[in-house]
Amino acid sequence: MNQKPEMLISGTEFIEAVSKKRPRVLRSGHAYTPKDTKLFETQFGNAVRCRFGRKPVPDNVHVVIDFYLSPKRMRSDLDNLIKSVLDALNGVIWLDDRQVHGVFAFKNKITGKADKPRISYVVLSYGNKGEK
Repeated sequence: MNQKPEMLISGTEFIEAVSKKRPRVLRSGHAYTPKDTKLFETQFGNAVRCRFGRKPVPDNVHVVIDFYLSPKRMRSDLDNLIKSVLDALNGVIWLDDRQVHGVFAFKNKITGKADKPRISYVVLSYGNKGEK
């Protein structure tokens, strides 16, 4: 990776993160995403889409995510929090989360009544059009 990265977007969305839950399977064999996961992915994706304001990029990217969580959400697994954010941004920032080649993520506990749950993020592009 010899190219200098370009910052595609950075921002903070004041929304409580939700861990990615396993798909549920009906007796018919049909799988679906649980409602709370789907709702989070839709809300977060729409908020970022409004901020980004352009078509998804075909480039490989690195993502930095800071989760600011309520005490009850601090027990969430970091990898499942990351999955929900990456899935929410499919078709928003990138075409598919296979383009994500690096993730740096952190959990932070909110403190005090003035502190609100939120997700801060930075997405860097390396301009290499989805190359391996």
